[in-house]
Amino acid sequence: MANSREVSIWVDERWARAIEEHLPNHDLQEKMVELLEGLIEQLPEQVREPIRQEIAAEDARWAAEREANRRFSAIWITSRGQESYVISEGGTDLLHLAGSVRQYLGQGADGQFAPRLYRARECGAAEFQSAVAERMEGTGRVVGVFTVDMDAEKLSALDESGGWHQYRFRDLSAAAYAANRKTMERPERRQEIFEEKLHGKELTPLTEAQSTAPVMEQTM
Repeated sequence: MANSREVSIWVDERWARAIEEHLPNHDLQEKMVELLEGLIEQLPEQVREPIRQEIAAEDARWAAEREANRRFSAIWITSRGQESYVISEGGTDLLHLAGSVRQYLGQGADGQFAPRLYRARECGAAEFQSAVAERMEGTGRVVGVFTVDMDAEKLSALDESGGWHQYRFRDLSAAAYAANRKTMERPERRQEIFEEKLHGKELTPLTEAQSTAPVMEQTM
């Protein structure tokens, strides 16, 4: 931690072991932290409170910077008629998501899909909708917003203008395979290959996408 200093003490192992055996949770380190906090509380208020306020302000600035630099994706998954929402911290783009779908299907579509995503955590519909709105604002934090329909085997991606682009799993899988076939390929070139293979494969309003593309209030 910034502006922190390590305070260490050495004690005979026999004393440490004996103390831990008589502590409620057997955690000597935690007990030492409690004692240090007690010493802080004994400081005069005019000394203690300004330091606390300064530390709180620094923590708030650090949290704000971390949130501003955050990158993530939002994914709405439908599987066996059940819906779930997922946030992928760090961000999952269409190429990586297509690769995850290919791997999942290649393993027999066994189990849940969400845990296979990069740094995934479940979220609610409200957080997903918030990501939709931010994606359209173009803040740069939302790498992608997707819907993955396991039952229909279709995936839709939202662009920053609010348009949804839908593809069949089989086309995404083939494009991901072509892009990742050469392990030494540059990331930029992989993206180019992926887009080339997907060209012309998007479902258009004249085919299936008109009736199956997701509808969000924020995109209307």
